[in-house]
Amino acid sequence: MRISKGDKHNIKKLVVWLAMMTVAILVGFAGLYQGSATGRADTADNNLADMTWGLLPAGEGKTSTSLPNYSYLQGFTVSPQDWNPSAQNSPFSADKATLANPYIVGTSDPHTVSLQTDKDGNYVPSDARVGDTIQDGNGDTRSFKVTGFKLGAHPQSMKAVDPNHYDFDKLAIECNYFDFKVQEVKRDGTPVDKTGLRVAYNGTSQTPTILGFDQMTDSNDLAKVTITPKGTAGQGSMFTGSQTLYFALKAPTPGKEVPFNTTFNYSYSSGGYYDNLINLNPGPNWFPKGFGPSDNDDVKNGTVDKPIQVTLPTNDASFKYGIAAYNASEISLPITVDGKYGLSVASDNNGSDYAVSGFDKLQSGTTVPFKITYENGDYSLVYITFTKANTTNSMTVNYVDNDDSNKVVATDTVSGNDGATGTYDVNAAKKIPANYELAGGQSSTIDYTIASGKTLTINLKHQTESTKATTHAIINYEGAGSLTPAAHSIDVNWSATKDKVTGDTSNWSTTNLPVTIPTPNVTGYTADHNAVTFDKVTGQTTSPADKSVTVHYTANSTPSNNGGGTLVVTPITSNASTTPSATNNTATSPITEKPATPTITAPSYAAKKGAAVYAIKSVYMYKNANFKKNQRMAKYPKAKRINRPMFVVLDYKRSTNGALRYKVCDVNHGDKTVGKIGYITANQKFVVRVYYSTMPKNKKLTVIAKKGVNAYQNVNLTKKAKHFRKGARITVKKIVKYHLTTRYVLNNGQYVTGNKKLVIQGNY
Repeated sequence: MRISKGDKHNIKKLVVWLAMMTVAILVGFAGLYQGSATGRADTADNNLADMTWGLLPAGEGKTSTSLPNYSYLQGFTVSPQDWNPSAQNSPFSADKATLANPYIVGTSDPHTVSLQTDKDGNYVPSDARVGDTIQDGNGDTRSFKVTGFKLGAHPQSMKAVDPNHYDFDKLAIECNYFDFKVQEVKRDGTPVDKTGLRVAYNGTSQTPTILGFDQMTDSNDLAKVTITPKGTAGQGSMFTGSQTLYFALKAPTPGKEVPFNTTFNYSYSSGGYYDNLINLNPGPNWFPKGFGPSDNDDVKNGTVDKPIQVTLPTNDASFKYGIAAYNASEISLPITVDGKYGLSVASDNNGSDYAVSGFDKLQSGTTVPFKITYENGDYSLVYITFTKANTTNSMTVNYVDNDDSNKVVATDTVSGNDGATGTYDVNAAKKIPANYELAGGQSSTIDYTIASGKTLTINLKHQTESTKATTHAIINYEGAGSLTPAAHSIDVNWSATKDKVTGDTSNWSTTNLPVTIPTPNVTGYTADHNAVTFDKVTGQTTSPADKSVTVHYTANSTPSNNGGGTLVVTPITSNASTTPSATNNTATSPITEKPATPTITAPSYAAKKGAAVYAIKSVYMYKNANFKKNQRMAKYPKAKRINRPMFVVLDYKRSTNGALRYKVCDVNHGDKTVGKIGYITANQKFVVRVYYSTMPKNKKLTVIAKKGVNAYQNVNLTKKAKHFRKGARITVKKIVKYHLTTRYVLNNGQYVTGNKKLVIQGNY
């Protein structure tokens, strides 16, 4: 909410009455944080160290135990100060209020700040700081000098931790969760005995307000505010950790570099150690000398022209260097180092000394200046040169076989001083074994740094070469007596990849397939296959071998197209190895190579290889199993049942997305597409089997063929017994399989076709 002009008169009265004034300020303070609570989307963080804060200008109350005066300030200020948490001006965190970089709250130009209102009666932001005087505008005569501030925890962060009880309408709500303490300290953190700084109270209740900046012993000192969770029960128990914030009235005057001077009466010492963070015990590899003036030594070791010399041990990664500087009261002085050296300087031993680490990142022979800051802001630089010991070491280079579980197949050794750098040249080393080469992505040069136990790895792969082979695909014919054609043989050419390390061959592929061999016509005989296709093979893992198939002839009787006899099948040979016996009447013709096609497991609904299917909706034939528009071979529009396009299933294949396809031969005699071989969908919504596999529910068939159908004495539809015209209804008693077709058995034992293009189940 905001304070409008209409509220001015009441507020002025509330200044006099403490209890009522508290209520008014609570209401005003709720408006001050209103935007903030909706401006962030942080998650709950119960660690007090992560809390962020805003400040509200405050001054002394009527008495030392009265509620302090607070600014009517709404929203954020126009100055860089984060006086109020808001979405536009983010609150500050502990890293913005440190001992080294305190948060500046004072002004160098004290002036009176009038709180003005806009056209809507809302107070506009001001730039009031500690030392300024706040004068309420628009006739309100209340004024006070800003001598401190109220610390406001970020509302959304508080609400996330305690959504049920936190209420930012309450001015001192932070004191339900936290205890506040303030102490005046010097710029180096040394406590000051007497100070006017205090945490303000409202009666006996603490408020999160720090007053008395105008009564500090030294305006150059800092206000150290310590915030801890309140108690181990209640709302304070919701938080862990603590937070310390440092505030200053003004920025410190930059110090100047000064040389070591005995008039300071300071003494300095340094020491090195491995892991002992409690006592400054010199390490076993070097004995540091004192630096700077002392009672017993006037030599200014540690100057830029005469740095302290320190030899680092071999295990410099875990080595730590102890350094300390004390004033006459034996209080440790702050020591820092420029981050560009990669070293870490951490206060240790309860702040009485410093531990320096990170020497494994430091180049040998580097001189590092350490900065010691005195109480008056001046500083001296102590120069220390760190040199790494020249320790000879060796490093193993392993050549590993990526094609055989990274087995080491060759080794090499690189020697030199520990920490020395260089580049290993594989070509110059000439350690790659015969029939190996660098693996993909492996560089022939590798940068290294010599260190104990370190290795280099060179990745190798097997060299390969191309190899070839020739087998035979043989078609044997039988069943036509003296008219039986001679066996037909073709050469199948193969190529493969040979591993020069193991001698194994893989990826056998044919280079001259597919080839289709038509079955010779023999007068008076019918072959069970009108052609044999030797299909292309790719990626076969086993060695190729000869393959033979047999085509059978059967003497003709009186076949009828209306009887739906066995369809012509164009089988595809597998590459199973069978070696036929040689014949004297074998013809040879060329052919190309291909590896075996993976076996496809067809679902139960799929038609068997050699069986007939027809399309019940419009379909296309494609060149391969991945259907693409530019690979269409033929279109088969949706047709009436008796005219539906029919195919013989040669094989199965799946597309790259797993869809099942039929490899088929077009057997639509009289069409231009007859004999085409390609792929069609195996989806039952488009393609189904030609032959029935079930009995009609009423045991009735209706003839739909234009020329009718015949009944036969034999299951192979020989010995015609009766003719049924189109529209005739036939009663059947069972269905039987014949090869890849079906027959219906009449009550008299005769047979009729189960072809769906010739008959239909039920009374049609």
